[in-house]
Amino acid sequence: MKKIILAVLAAALFYGTAAAQSRWEETPRVGIAVEDKSSASLVNMAAIGAGDATGIGWSGYFKSGGGMDNTVNLSLGWVAYNYRQFNSISNHEIGVGFPLYDGLYLGTSLRWNPNQGTGWNAHMLYRPYQWLSIGIKGESLNSSPWMDWGVGLRPLKFSNYWGTRLTMFYDARVTNTGKFNSIATGLRIMPIDGVELYGHWDFRDDKLVTGINLSLNRFLLGGDITSAGTDSWNEGSIQTFASLKHMRSISGHQKTMVVYDTAQVITDTPRLYAAAQDFRKDPSPTRSLYEFLQDMNGLLTSPEVESVIFYNQAFQTSFSNLIEIEQSLKKLKAAGKKIYFYADTFGSTQYALAASVSDKIFMSPQGSLDLTGFGVSNLYFKDLLAKYGVNIYNFQSHEYKTAYNNLSESSMTNAQRESLEYVYGGLQAEMDRMINQGRESMLTDNLESLYSEGYWMSAASAREAGLVDELMYRDQMETWVGMRRYRVTLFSQIRHDMNYEWKAANDPTIAVIYANGNISMGNGAKGQTIGAASLADAIKNARFNPLVQGIVIRVNSGGGSALASDVIAREVALCTVGPRPKPIVISMGGVAASGGYMISAPGSKVLATPGTITGSIGVITMIPDISGLLEKLEVSVGTVTTTQSADVPNIFRPLTPQEENRIRNSVMDNYDSFINMVAVNRNMDVQAVDNVAKGRIWTGQQAMDRGLVDNMGGLDDAIELVEGLAGVKHARILEIDPGSIRFSIPGIPGALAAFLDLKPKDPLDMVPEDLRDVIEFYQTVSSYERGEALFLMPYTLEEMDLDNRD
Repeated sequence: MKKIILAVLAAALFYGTAAAQSRWEETPRVGIAVEDKSSASLVNMAAIGAGDATGIGWSGYFKSGGGMDNTVNLSLGWVAYNYRQFNSISNHEIGVGFPLYDGLYLGTSLRWNPNQGTGWNAHMLYRPYQWLSIGIKGESLNSSPWMDWGVGLRPLKFSNYWGTRLTMFYDARVTNTGKFNSIATGLRIMPIDGVELYGHWDFRDDKLVTGINLSLNRFLLGGDITSAGTDSWNEGSIQTFASLKHMRSISGHQKTMVVYDTAQVITDTPRLYAAAQDFRKDPSPTRSLYEFLQDMNGLLTSPEVESVIFYNQAFQTSFSNLIEIEQSLKKLKAAGKKIYFYADTFGSTQYALAASVSDKIFMSPQGSLDLTGFGVSNLYFKDLLAKYGVNIYNFQSHEYKTAYNNLSESSMTNAQRESLEYVYGGLQAEMDRMINQGRESMLTDNLESLYSEGYWMSAASAREAGLVDELMYRDQMETWVGMRRYRVTLFSQIRHDMNYEWKAANDPTIAVIYANGNISMGNGAKGQTIGAASLADAIKNARFNPLVQGIVIRVNSGGGSALASDVIAREVALCTVGPRPKPIVISMGGVAASGGYMISAPGSKVLATPGTITGSIGVITMIPDISGLLEKLEVSVGTVTTTQSADVPNIFRPLTPQEENRIRNSVMDNYDSFINMVAVNRNMDVQAVDNVAKGRIWTGQQAMDRGLVDNMGGLDDAIELVEGLAGVKHARILEIDPGSIRFSIPGIPGALAAFLDLKPKDPLDMVPEDLRDVIEFYQTVSSYERGEALFLMPYTLEEMDLDNRD
């Protein structure tokens, strides 16, 4: 876009010097600071950047005893074309208008006439507040320039109804000789939807112009007449406009059912190249959690939406995210909107969501429902590795820190079993709550009995048990919907409404920074890994940015490097105790454990859901010893060192007792540092932290009961909380996903690759499978030679998110 703008400016200067401009016939439209819809490109090219001018319009201007003059304006996104024909003089204009950020828009255009040459114009629209708008136009800048400017006011902005319905404006001009002239002053009022009355005094011709616009969905028809002054009742205009967005309409609202068709996969972080993905119409559409929550807020405030149905939407996401989704759907229900689910098959967590919020649950007659709860099966390789001469040194701060138990133990330890049973019990209680809350009165048996027979349950059995309401094929479901006289629309094709609010440049901003994946030093990968450098820089930049009033960090991490976690935690702490402090709220996602908890603890407030896995405050590191394997293979190792510890750790020999002791001491030193940091930031006694730490994992609710979390809540709650702490309301949200983009294919831009659904090949895919296994094993083993202490939770994110056997 920048290249396009520079090209337009260069062309304007070139052609402007080639031909002098005599004069341009003016468009009678006024409202330089307020017109941002049907006539925006004709009045102020910058205003099309506000996003509501897309469409095509025609205006005819008549005068008693004379012919009719015409204008045609076409706006598509940030680009517009205008044709003007006045007094037998025709000219053309092409321009662009774009937002620098909310409330500040710039535009430029070229206007040309085959007989008179080319003129270059530069426009600006600035809205510092939701009640004040300022427009400036530099016209004919390359020859005999002049400047028009305007101001708009919304004096009733404090009113929920009238705030956007009464607008006053004033336009003026400064000529190239410095002379100041008034152009027009007037007002616009929309007493009811779809009916706009307007009037202005035109100082240029000393006349009063009054008119009316009527809008019906996407079509506008209007007209005005000179009702006083020069040529009163002898001149006027007719205007039509067809918009790509829905306007406030005189037809009222039609009862609508929205088919939400973009919830197959819900990610925790913003989607890369979202526009390209949406345009490609992915058969398994992806939505970020924040996008989904915003979608539901939009449906909540839409007066014509009376019901929402989810057709075969898998909701592949963490259990914690499903709880946040549940809360957003409950808001729809509280507003009187109906919610329906239809599925061929239901998994446990997907069904729990449907049961909690649905007015009716429908299934295909040949479908199935898996109501199985949570479970996990782990494999243990100690004896197998020993058979081949491999020994694993598992240095744990405590027995609950079990990330490497599958390599160092022969079976599940009592501590690991205790921890799992307690956490899974908490998750199961939450699932039971969801199902009972929506279905308890309809169930024919208690949940415990239903769970015992819940795997591969047929649709007929599910209905008999009271788990679902109706069995229908898709065509029968469509008939059922039709009988209720809904207008049915897909969410992916839902209408886009015009925005009548003025987005203000001075509106407060809340930065939502995502911390997703394993934690390591350096730069992370967007949406995949957390880099200490990239995340710490993002937090610091938000802290020092004067436009940002508060910060939310969305954490979804099972930990990683102890050093990297500490670097990030320090930057979080500086938001409250360092220079330019501002409130910072932690929103825990599916997992915020070990290093993920360390970076959360210094937050002003910490929120989690009952489905969050957190805690795991402990330290662990692992060093393999493959000397026995090398001996079996008759492979010898030669080592040269200058000091006694120069080769520690060395996977080719056993550790000495002194080396083992030194590493254990280092692990415990890191643990002591960890719990002291938590104690300081959570205002707890060190012993109290130690009692609930020791590597144990907790659900969000269990963690709150132990003082590790402040309150239950999701991302929306965290944003609302930080707004309160910052003393602002209705802030704009700035999403920041730190790190580099790892999704790349040489020679193909990322957006195009996303549109074509291309993915880079892993070089290991071209290696024979047996050799690939050797390479991967070597990569894993070699990573431990650095001997870095790790903050890892006992299980991977994949295990914790998928252990519900859906």
